Amino acid sequence: MGQNLALVHDFIFTWGGAERVLAEVHQMYPEAPIYTAYADLALVEKYLPGADVRTSYLQNSWKRSFPPLVIGEMPQAIESFKLDEYDTVISLSGAFSHGIITQPRTKHVCYCHTPMRYAWDWHVEYLQEKGWSSGVRQWIAEYQLKQLRQWDYLSSKRVDVWLANSQTVADRIKRYYQAQPEVLFPPVHSVEVSKSNKQPSGEYAVVVSRLSKYKNIDVLIEACNGVMPLVVIGKGDDLTRLKSLAGKDVHFYQDLSDTERSSLVQGAKWFLYASEEDFGIATAEALILGTPVIGLGKAGTAEQVNDGKNGFLAAKAGAALYKPLLSQQASWSKEEIIADATARFSAERFTKRLAEILAS
Repeated sequence: MGQNLALVHDFIFTWGGAERVLAEVHQMYPEAPIYTAYADLALVEKYLPGADVRTSYLQNSWKRSFPPLVIGEMPQAIESFKLDEYDTVISLSGAFSHGIITQPRTKHVCYCHTPMRYAWDWHVEYLQEKGWSSGVRQWIAEYQLKQLRQWDYLSSKRVDVWLANSQTVADRIKRYYQAQPEVLFPPVHSVEVSKSNKQPSGEYAVVVSRLSKYKNIDVLIEACNGVMPLVVIGKGDDLTRLKSLAGKDVHFYQDLSDTERSSLVQGAKWFLYASEEDFGIATAEALILGTPVIGLGKAGTAEQVNDGKNGFLAAKAGAALYKPLLSQQASWSKEEIIADATARFSAERFTKRLAEILAS
């Protein structure tokens, strides 16, 4: 690996799974600058103290108030970074950062969370969700997405080594970029926990998720109503609707510390998930805490959950399928679940393999 190394991330405007991977890689290489299209500097100060974060011209652009304009500008913003001095660049891409332009001598490793889904396999749903599926708006949006797909495919050829966060994402990389990635699960830390005073007594289920409609939290509420208390941890624009569906034994928490969240997850009988995820770091965090998962038998969740060994998988995100699983008794121990999850998802495993790849 060369002496000069830089990190590139799409943008930092929330702190989720992708940003936690960024923090882990930056901890490995603390002297490496982080290039990103734009950033919430308060988040940077909180989670990446002391990091050399370098933003593009979009940082102070009025276009950030208009998401469609920002999406159209992102390729240009990413390509505007001058990275000539670096021997190695690691891009952590969920959409754009793999499109950086480097010198021929520079080695470019991309850790891919997913190819941009709204340009590829999710573009029809994306237009419907945004209300752009008819008329002039549809024509403009489809033209823009076509341009993005062309840029995305061509820019993918700038990557020397592809790493995918799951087999689901690896399959997309093969299909859309015609590249052969290695699967490297993202790093998951086990948090030391103590019993939280927020913890319900007796058996309960828990879900940690952004509260958006496509996450299918309503399915989990319906399944648990009258069957088992449910703890819902997360924020989102679907909170009001979800509260209207919830029975008296559904509890909502939003601003918890990592320790409080982990305590609630560790103390639960089940961790529930009902959406289709590229990887789904929340389920991996539950498993590494020893909590079995009832989840949707698709994509990332199906890669993590071995049906009947560390949880159960439902064929569809329907309350009628989840409800009977809640009454199942697990024949495996927390220690067995933790050992298996640690072997697959630990931060030590991630950093060791990434260092080997960069050194090779």
